[in-house]
Amino acid sequence: MTVDIHFYTGRKGSNPGGKAIVRVGNREFHAYLKYCHSSSFANGVSVTGDELPFDHIEQPIYEAITLHLAQRAGLHAPNFYVLVNDGSLKVSYDSRDIPRINERMPLYFVSEIMEVPPVQDSEGRQRALERDKLYRDLLLVSDVSNKAQNFRYVAETGNILYLDLGCSFVNAVDGTLRRSNFKVPRATKNNVKIAERLLGKLYLETADGKDLLALDDLIKVTAEMPLPALGDRKSLRIGTFLDQAVLDEIALMLQLNIIDVYKDYREDSRLMRE
Repeated sequence: MTVDIHFYTGRKGSNPGGKAIVRVGNREFHAYLKYCHSSSFANGVSVTGDELPFDHIEQPIYEAITLHLAQRAGLHAPNFYVLVNDGSLKVSYDSRDIPRINERMPLYFVSEIMEVPPVQDSEGRQRALERDKLYRDLLLVSDVSNKAQNFRYVAETGNILYLDLGCSFVNAVDGTLRRSNFKVPRATKNNVKIAERLLGKLYLETADGKDLLALDDLIKVTAEMPLPALGDRKSLRIGTFLDQAVLDEIALMLQLNIIDVYKDYREDSRLMRE
């Protein structure tokens, strides 16, 4: 099945891409497409002490994992997809003035464009941001409060709509994949045991208040995790694209982060012990 991407703008954020009309079969929608073109992990060391295993080519998978976990935690975000460039991709542009993307990338991240309220500053917006910070910290999402273009406050529901959460365990800036701003506890035997013990006993009320999930299940990232895709495949499993070293690094970062999350939010009524 052909996936037709017709760009009508160039990049709007720091990463290459742009706004486009996406046509897949009988379906058509407006979306934002992006990707990374390089990696920069100078002096980057993983929590296991090895060199960081992340690759800019896989950035769309990383961002999709972050959004998948965010939705699992009850945060609100637009529909998103991983677009696999398997030969069925057709790209066109509204004019010659629109910068061309690299049409040979194997993967792209696609997020549906939604009608959103204008940027506003209000007490309700600030309360909603503060309320959600527990979930953003849990998922290693860098603070978004100073990046108004990446979220909107929906006054009717009192919720934050996250338009761009980025990659929670790495940063993607100016088309380059970089080390995350988050620092998680070191992967000592003692810290791993502490994290495992906490994960086995803690439950979290989701941000939408609809569910109570074991933390171990909420942050779990495995090779079998399904992500929405465009084209012939409606979903893909991340193990098809990420090797075990990457999966282990992501899982361990999220696991060790629980130590700091518990220190900061142990009195929060949404975080419950068994």
